[in-house]
Amino acid sequence: LVALDGTWRWAMILGVWGVALFGVFAKLFLPGIAKGFWVVIYLLLGWAGIVVIKPLLAGLDSTVLWLIAAGGAFYTVG
Repeated sequence: LVALDGTWRWAMILGVWGVALFGVFAKLFLPGIAKGFWVVIYLLLGWAGIVVIKPLLAGLDSTVLWLIAAGGAFYTVG
């Protein structure tokens, strides 16, 4: 988030925290939701950074971007 300007930074913070809070409330109050739904939610959270890839390309070194991409791949594979 350090590499993003104010608008993108706040959009990412609010978006990720919004999905996370939705997940918390859904786990507490809707316990019967299928596991596939949760896989999608976790992948959305894990890959949320792809939304801001263009600003990140301008603000980060290519090595850092490759490390972020590798982390996303490992996160997805499990």
